[in-house]
Amino acid sequence: MDVQWNKSVGRDNVVLHLNGVLFLKVKDPYLASYGVAEADFAITQLAQTTMRSEIGKITLDNVFKEREALNLQIVHILGKAAEPWGIECLRYEIRDIQLPQKIKEAMQMQVEADRKKRAAILESEGQRESAINRAEGMKRSQVLASEGERMEIMNRATGEADAIRRLAESRAEAVRVIASAIEAKHGASAVQLAVAEQYIEAFGGLAKQANTVLLPTQTGDVASMVAQALSIFKAVNVSHDSSGNNGDDSSGSAGKNSATKANKPVPNIFSMTKSDPRIHSTIKTASNPEDVSLTSEGRFVDLPSASGQRSSMG
Repeated sequence: MDVQWNKSVGRDNVVLHLNGVLFLKVKDPYLASYGVAEADFAITQLAQTTMRSEIGKITLDNVFKEREALNLQIVHILGKAAEPWGIECLRYEIRDIQLPQKIKEAMQMQVEADRKKRAAILESEGQRESAINRAEGMKRSQVLASEGERMEIMNRATGEADAIRRLAESRAEAVRVIASAIEAKHGASAVQLAVAEQYIEAFGGLAKQANTVLLPTQTGDVASMVAQALSIFKAVNVSHDSSGNNGDDSSGSAGKNSATKANKPVPNIFSMTKSDPRIHSTIKTASNPEDVSLTSEGRFVDLPSASGQRSSMG
């Protein structure tokens, strides 16, 4: 049985138009015929009034949410009212619900706003996750970079320390070799020769740069330069031998031999190496060949100058 359109007002004062369908069964024809006049009309009116009453108890949102519960409540009320008429209500269903146009638009806007809200929330959550992932990636990258720099610094420091240690060991070995060579025969003379060569080469290197340098020596007098270098070496050698003699005074004859060795004059390297072309070449390169000459005794002498004076240096 169809239930015609019925105007109802909800709890939130929203006007609704509803219709429905009612399923019923006549249990007692006598009561249905004589218990009520026009049983069909009576049961239809009862269904409309019951639906209107139940709609007024709930809001518009609950009409859609509790539609099934609303149908059951209407069936229960109709069943109790129609029982004296010999009629049993089996089922009631709300068929259609019509809303005012403004309510429809408002609901549509609400739906759109809700969807936009959820979309914005999802987008913000996505951005947050993306930012967190980027931050985690940058953090991990910085940690790895710092660890790499730390390992690089440690490796470099280890390499530098190893290089310094090896250099110190090589220098110590070189010093031991030089010390052994000095103790050998004519070792001191060889050292004097090396000192003289390095001294002259050092002065020769000053001319390679266009700088003004004040030197506390006569650079034109090569013999004086060589003598100055040798005097420095002799002073160091004598100081070393003297310290050794002081430590060995209690050793008897060994101390006397050391003192005799320390007081022994150092051989003249120029008399020993007068035939060595390297010395003569060094002297010729470092000074004017017309001003200095090497005698047969291995001594440097100045040739006569323009004034006719002559001097000799050892």
